[in-house]
Amino acid sequence: MKNKTLFLLLLFTGNFLSAQKIKVETGETGVKTDFRPTISKVINNKVYVATFMDNKATITGFDKATMKQTLSFTTEKIKFIVISGVLFLEDKIVVIYYTKKGIFGNVYDYNGKDISKDTPMTTFEYENGWTNDNNYEGECQTSENGKYFMISSSNKDNKPVFDYVIYGSDMKVVSKGNVRLPKEYSSGKIRRLVLSNTANIGILAHQEESAKFSYLRYIKASKTVEETKVFSEGYFILKSNVITSKNGIYIGGLYGNEYTVRVKFQGEMTYPMIEGAFGVRLNPDDLSVIYSNVTAFSEEQVAEYNSEMLKHPSYHMALKNGNTPEGKINSEYLKINLDGMTLDKSDNIVLALSSFNGVSESIHFATNIIICQFKLKKEGGISNFKIVPRRQTSYNDPWEGGFRNSDYFYSSLVCSGENIVSLFNDAEDNTNNLTDMNKNIAAADKKSLLASAEVKNDGSFKKYKLLPKDADVLILSDCTVYIDETLSFAIATRDKGEVVLLKITSLE
Repeated sequence: MKNKTLFLLLLFTGNFLSAQKIKVETGETGVKTDFRPTISKVINNKVYVATFMDNKATITGFDKATMKQTLSFTTEKIKFIVISGVLFLEDKIVVIYYTKKGIFGNVYDYNGKDISKDTPMTTFEYENGWTNDNNYEGECQTSENGKYFMISSSNKDNKPVFDYVIYGSDMKVVSKGNVRLPKEYSSGKIRRLVLSNTANIGILAHQEESAKFSYLRYIKASKTVEETKVFSEGYFILKSNVITSKNGIYIGGLYGNEYTVRVKFQGEMTYPMIEGAFGVRLNPDDLSVIYSNVTAFSEEQVAEYNSEMLKHPSYHMALKNGNTPEGKINSEYLKINLDGMTLDKSDNIVLALSSFNGVSESIHFATNIIICQFKLKKEGGISNFKIVPRRQTSYNDPWEGGFRNSDYFYSSLVCSGENIVSLFNDAEDNTNNLTDMNKNIAAADKKSLLASAEVKNDGSFKKYKLLPKDADVLILSDCTVYIDETLSFAIATRDKGEVVLLKITSLE
C-alpha cells in the first residue's frame, strides 16, 4: 500500500510539473546574510552570489548547467562594504568599501586568491561630496562585457549632476569627473545611469519644471552631455528598472504626473498618478537608441487595475475621499513596485507591477496584493495586460531580525514562449484560488512557498506550486539577473536565513 501511494504521488508530481511552463532548480550557498545579496552575470559558464555577514563578504560560485557549487570563499572583515560594490569583471572580482578617507577596493581572482588589498579608488573630491556621516550615496556597476566598472554618486540634493570614476579591468582609471546636465535640465533629476562596453555613460532623467523625461549620453572623449531622445513631454518617471544582455541594455518603467484633487477634511492635495509604461532598448556599445515605446494605459486597463484594488476597504475610501481623476491609478495609497522585468523571444520588454495596501507596523500582513503583467511591444503599444490577485503575510526577515513586509511581496518575472510567468511567495491554498480575496497565511511563523502565475495570450492564467518540497524557499525582490529569453537567475532565502540561488528555465 505504501509503495502504491508513493507511485501515485510520483505520478501526480510528474504530471503536475510537466504542465508548468518553467523549471526551477536550486543551488545552496550554505551561508546566511544580513544585507541584500548580489548576483553576477554568467561568467565562463559560472554564476556567482555575494552574501554579507559580520562585515565580511562570502562569494559562492555555481556551474550554470548543473547548479553544483564550484567555489566559496569569505573575505576578511571589511567595514562599510558597498552592497552594489561586489563587481564581477571578466577576470577578477572587486569588492568596494568606503571610509571617511575615500573609496577603496579589494581584488580577488575567480579562485578566491587575493590580488590586491585596500586599493584607493577615489575620494570624489568634486563639487557635491559622496559621503554623509559614513553613508555612501552612490552605486557601482560593470559594463555588460565585464571590461569596465563605474563608481558613481548622484547629488544628494537632487540636482542634475553626478560624480563618477570608471576603471578598466586592469584596475587603471579610464575616465573620471563631475558631470552636469544641460541648462534645460536645471531642475532635472537623474533616475538611472548605465555604463557602455566602451566606457561611456547613458543617463535617464526627467525635468521637473517641464515634466518631460529623456535619455541623454555623456561622451568621455569630449566630456559633453547630449540629449539623445525625449521620450515624452508632460510626464515624469515614477519607477524604472534595467536589464542587460549581449543584445542590448533595456530600461523599462512607469511614468505619470501629479494631480491636485480635493480631499475630504483636508482640502486640496497633490498626488502622483500612474498613467502608463515606457521601455527602451540601447546598443550596449555606443548607447544609441534601438527602439523606444511610451504607451499610456487604456481606460479599460486602468479600470481593471482599480477595480481589483477597490475591493480593499481602505483603498476604496482613499479613492472616494481623494476624488481620483478618471483613467488614472492613484499611487498615493498603494505600495507599488516594478518588480519584474524581462524579454520575450520577439524582443518585447515584459513588465510586472505589484501593489498592495494594508501594511502597518502593528499589522504584519498585507491584503489585496496584485501582480499586473503586460508586454511593451517594440513597435509600440501594450499587450497582455492581466491582473493576478493574491494575498501574503510578512515573513521573518533574515537581516532585520524581525518582520520586514516589503521584500517578500514582490515577484520575479520570466517568459516562456508566449506566456508570461510571475514568481512570488504565497500561501499554498492560494494556488487553487484564482479570484479575489485569496486566503492569507495565518501568522508570520507559518510556511509560505514559492509559487508562479502563468498568463497566456488570451489573458487566462493559472497558478502553480514551485519546489513543493522546499516550502521555505522565498524569492527576494530586486535580486534577479536576466541571461536570455529562456533563462534567468534569482536569489531566494530559506526561513533559517540561508541564501539560495534559483535557476529559472523556460520549457517552451
